[in-house]
Amino acid sequence: MEPDRRSLLKSIAAVSAGIVFPVAIAGCRVDDYGPAEPVELISWVVVMPNNTVRIRIPQSDIGQGVMTTLSQVLAEELDLDWSLVRPEFFDPLTNLRRGNVYVYTCTESSWSQIASSIR
Repeated sequence: MEPDRRSLLKSIAAVSAGIVFPVAIAGCRVDDYGPAEPVELISWVVVMPNNTVRIRIPQSDIGQGVMTTLSQVLAEELDLDWSLVRPEFFDPLTNLRRGNVYVYTCTESSWSQIASSIR
């Protein structure tokens, strides 16, 4: 049987579809990698697997709106939907567990007192 134009075009279409639309290989499923882990961008910002973003705030909020203000700034800077930002207080033991010195995360008003006590 001699190949005709129609069978040639069908063969080209089949090969092209195989290249353009890859077939899933058995055993390479996304769920084989396990649950997604949170991604800590910096100590203050964590992206959670459910697409929410947590901002860790080291200051206490006693009515000045620190949690709301910093959450709004983060949402604006990262172009996030406001409903995806979750503020939380920063755990003071985090630096101790990581082996960091407290001085690097304190406020400027406390800097000189803490720095002089470490030296």
